[in-house]
Amino acid sequence: MSPTKLAHEAILHALECKQEQGSVQQIEKLTFREYLYLLSQARYFLDIHVHPERLAAAIDRARRRAEEDELADELIRHHAHGAMMEALFGMTPAEVARRRRTLGVSRHQGRPPRLQPERADVVWQSWQQHHGLPDAKRYLRVAQRCCVPAQAVWQLVQEAEAIQREYAARGRAEPAVEGGRS
Repeated sequence: MSPTKLAHEAILHALECKQEQGSVQQIEKLTFREYLYLLSQARYFLDIHVHPERLAAAIDRARRRAEEDELADELIRHHAHGAMMEALFGMTPAEVARRRRTLGVSRHQGRPPRLQPERADVVWQSWQQHHGLPDAKRYLRVAQRCCVPAQAVWQLVQEAEAIQREYAARGRAEPAVEGGRS
């Protein structure tokens, strides 16, 4: 960003934050030539201060957000479906579709085929082994390790949790299915 553009943005932001309406009105009345001269003199009346603590917090938030976005993109690349992305990240169907297009990931039509029982056992064991991870990372890790779509992992876990809820509602002991979502 050029120094002139930076000065322009800084002046407007500072005046808006301080609600200096009189100054804003004075600036709006300047001719273009007067305004350019004003911008060239910004160093004499404009002082920009960075709050290190706030900057550090903003950087942390930006890193977490970028990491979350990358995780969401990886799940989409591993064929996570819309309901899964909504549950894990609060994404709308339109946002999931946009990200698929951006990533060049084609959408599979219809339900994915169910995992064969032997394959489901391997996926479930991997799910249990990765119980310490947050859900989104856990789904991705299991999908990667087992070479199955993330949607297949989601479907298996959802079915297991439904069985657990059903048994709990009936007041019975937990079924043999263990290690539900964290």
